Amino acid sequence: MVLRGRAEYNVPMSFTTDQMEPVLRDNLEFTGITHCHRIPGGYSRYTYSIGLDKNTFVFQIHTPPDDMPASPDNSALHLLYPGGADNTRAANRLLEQCAIRVPKTVFSNDSKRHLPYRCVLTDFIPIDCYNGMEQHRHNATLNEFLFDFGVSISKLKHYKRNCPGEVHDSAQEFDPVSAVYDVALSLLSDAPGHTFVHENREMIRSTLTSLRKKLTPKDNFHIIHSDIKPDNFRFDADGNIYWVDNESLQYFDMEFELAQCMIPEFSVLNTAEFLQGYFYNWNVSIDEDRLRYYKIYWCIA
Repeated sequence: MVLRGRAEYNVPMSFTTDQMEPVLRDNLEFTGITHCHRIPGGYSRYTYSIGLDKNTFVFQIHTPPDDMPASPDNSALHLLYPGGADNTRAANRLLEQCAIRVPKTVFSNDSKRHLPYRCVLTDFIPIDCYNGMEQHRHNATLNEFLFDFGVSISKLKHYKRNCPGEVHDSAQEFDPVSAVYDVALSLLSDAPGHTFVHENREMIRSTLTSLRKKLTPKDNFHIIHSDIKPDNFRFDADGNIYWVDNESLQYFDMEFELAQCMIPEFSVLNTAEFLQGYFYNWNVSIDEDRLRYYKIYWCIA
């Protein structure tokens, strides 16, 4: 693969959807390129699948083009779901140290700086986590897989520090409980479509407020995955699991991560086998009020 510099090609500093494929083709020269198309589903809006001979890669844009709507000005929401190339690279280094598989990075423009936007090209892992879990279920190996998956997440708990925030940034100062509270109230004010939530939002708000008053500040935070939904993990043909969306790793209350694994939407993880693996490598006391507080949040988020 040859990367063409901006001196040779007039690459726009920003671009629209219609310009996306020409920009990719002008900046990434392949031998025998077979396809370049948007990936639907659980990927970011500007993620492309690029074929090179018999191999397929994923090209992700970290700085959005002009036609992507600006994110809401909600700093609390950003604290709950960090992202960006810097945090992804820092997270991937930690995962490598923990022997957790991630797709191989073929190219990142932060090392070459030939492109006017932040992007990364990685190996494509073909089987999504839902299909992979169904295959384990079919082979009667789902319980073993869930235990192993829990163990892999528990490996991250060896890393902790006295302030929350992104893996690559230790200068952030905020209270996770307050950040979750702010986002939760915003969600309730927007009247989400779930009928039960809409009809009981005052009770939900009152319960969150009461629980928040009971929670005392923590003085240490473990690394968690803030977006541990199943479609952020994929399988290869041999059944090995890969973490494919790692920009959401951060230092935070571990109950926030654990609560997400327990809500009905992700019930495949809410098993004794997964929890046994999750606590396999470390001992920690769970703050039940904090866990309940975060469960309520995840049910309305």
